[in-house]
Amino acid sequence: ANRISSSLDVEITRVWALTDRSSNLNTPSIHFHPADVFDPNDDVDTSETRNGESEQQIPGSYSAKSYNRLMTLEERVAHARIATLVHRRDGDWQKAVELVVGYIVSSAPTLKVANHPKLPPVLSLCILEALIAPEGYVPINNTENEAKNHLPDFKSGETTKGWFYQQVIFLFDSMSQESHKSAFKLMQALAFPVHVAGSVWKERSMCIDDRIRDIAQVEVAAYERLKSSIDAAWLKFLQFDEMTEELVQKVGHDFLSSSVSNVLPENNEHGTDPITSTRQSSLVSGMTCLLSLLTIGDFDEVINLCNKILLTLKGGKLDNGDKKSRNACLFLLPACCYAYTN
Repeated sequence: ANRISSSLDVEITRVWALTDRSSNLNTPSIHFHPADVFDPNDDVDTSETRNGESEQQIPGSYSAKSYNRLMTLEERVAHARIATLVHRRDGDWQKAVELVVGYIVSSAPTLKVANHPKLPPVLSLCILEALIAPEGYVPINNTENEAKNHLPDFKSGETTKGWFYQQVIFLFDSMSQESHKSAFKLMQALAFPVHVAGSVWKERSMCIDDRIRDIAQVEVAAYERLKSSIDAAWLKFLQFDEMTEELVQKVGHDFLSSSVSNVLPENNEHGTDPITSTRQSSLVSGMTCLLSLLTIGDFDEVINLCNKILLTLKGGKLDNGDKKSRNACLFLLPACCYAYTN
């Protein structure tokens, strides 16, 4: 059982993202072009391919050309479900948390590198839903399921009731205000690439080619279910009225400034609140930096930040040799290296 679980963990947090990036790049049939969209006010009962072929399609059904990819997705959802439930039933909540974090980090959309929305996101909201959902959860789009998984209410504290958020706080070994603050910042950073992926999937769901539209519609449905689930209520810690490339870049740079401002104050261009230098907040700084760099997808940004950190370490500019600041700097450096090589 441990061998199977370990194998699934590696598949989920490493292999799937690597496989999909290569596959997406070399599969022209799933490359989306902005001109290939339909009017959302029209009925789309007829599917069309770029070869000019048309076929009647029953509303709510999927094209036969999408079956292989849908079956692969279904298989991965099952594997993700098995992996997370094995860890939870064994009481190993840390592993269950690591699966979610590892999957988001490995599959975060990289806007300037991956050429979205031409290429689909590697991050699947269906798989994320499988990793987070409670044991008895049934992912069905109907009013009964929506009532069971109603929109979380900030004022009533429902956004803190999900197992994932609670376990992240416990992993910080404290229920202090600092732990809650660190957990909140980490949840915001994790929500960022998820919302970006959801936005790209929504754009692709408007494609007239069913080979692109079918998968995208399945992913968008999972995204909407996630946003109304208490277990994924932390997605509400970061909200957007409209996701544009300019907004993504701004939010990404705001997160980046916050994560490095304690070590590199001159980098805090937007005046965001710095993350203080405790061990747990240094970990959050590193993770926030990593997710921001990955999602922005700017190699020059990664190299410039890495150079600044190295110069700071070499020049002894860390608050007169403050050990905490040095530790924070050492958390940021591997984040830059991972973002550059991923």
